[in-house]
Amino acid sequence: FWRMAKEIKKGDKIVVPLKLPEIKEDKESTKIARILGFTLSDGTISKRKGKWKDGRGYWYNGTKSRLRIFCEVESVLNQSKEDLEKEFGLHVKIYKRNDCNCSVVQSLHAKVINRINELGVPLGNKAGIIEIPKIVWESSNEFKRNFISALFSCDGTISKTGHQIEYYCKSRRFLEGLQILLTHFEIDSVIR
Repeated sequence: FWRMAKEIKKGDKIVVPLKLPEIKEDKESTKIARILGFTLSDGTISKRKGKWKDGRGYWYNGTKSRLRIFCEVESVLNQSKEDLEKEFGLHVKIYKRNDCNCSVVQSLHAKVINRINELGVPLGNKAGIIEIPKIVWESSNEFKRNFISALFSCDGTISKTGHQIEYYCKSRRFLEGLQILLTHFEIDSVIR
């Protein structure tokens, strides 16, 4: 029986197709897919308005913006740095943190932070409120593949047997979205 979505009630059982038609034209590049994945898993974006002192000691009113991606894996750091530089045409910094065993990719450019925020990454403490960005749902399987790959390269693990992969996140809504996203590639998953 076919039903309209508005006719479905809590407790009804439904059957959905695993093979969904693929979108061919992407609105954004695969670099954006990876940047979103890296930022949602191990990154932060922030904006602070305030009164700041410039290099010559003069005060000014302004906004400071910052994107940081934390990771201990050099290939992830280099990939995120390269993606940011090529996508936005600017210089991005990598530095080693003194207080932990990781390095950071950092951009202080407002256009980067504004674009990532527009695409669905919340500012500030995002751990419990993130969701799969709308642009991911509206993009090709190649875009989705790059997004998922970036997520798992930061916060994912593979079991010793290699038969199981796990992804950890505080946001239940994000995990539910990721579970649906994995079905695009015929990957069954369970949320615990």
